[in-house]
Amino acid sequence: PHPGSGAGPVVLVPGRRPQGPQGWREPAQPGGGDVGLSALVTFTGIGFVLGSTYAIAASGLVLTYATSNVFNFAHGAVGMVMTFLYWELYVHQGWPLLVVLPLILLVIAPAFGLLMERLVMRRLTTADVTTSLGVTVGLLVALIGFAQQQWKPEGRSVDAFFAGNSVSFGIVR
Repeated sequence: PHPGSGAGPVVLVPGRRPQGPQGWREPAQPGGGDVGLSALVTFTGIGFVLGSTYAIAASGLVLTYATSNVFNFAHGAVGMVMTFLYWELYVHQGWPLLVVLPLILLVIAPAFGLLMERLVMRRLTTADVTTSLGVTVGLLVALIGFAQQQWKPEGRSVDAFFAGNSVSFGIVR
């Protein structure tokens, strides 16, 4: 029971943690086990995955800036368009997964990156910062506009890659 939960009186003693009728500890879940430790380990794992995702995205931005002197704001929008293209081919058109993934990852995305590098980014390496930021923000807006025109904003679903399978690490599943 927490203060204000209406589950009983809370005793406040200076220098001590507030205690209700059962203290701060939540009752055990059916089946036993320590809910607190399980939640800690689960959320720690989620934190590592999310933190790693942000680190990879940040590394891409830093790598682009360090090698070309261009901070590419369209970095994520390119990934978004490639993800929509994956959805279009795999889910909407019904192409096989083992054809779509290599096609997007090994052919279309690198070709699009090469095209952008040759036509846009290479010219921005000698441009002033304001110009390069303006162009990459414009590319970001253009890619979002293209995606919204091509694929109307609505809910979409994609089957899980490993549906029905899971991995367990101790108490985390």
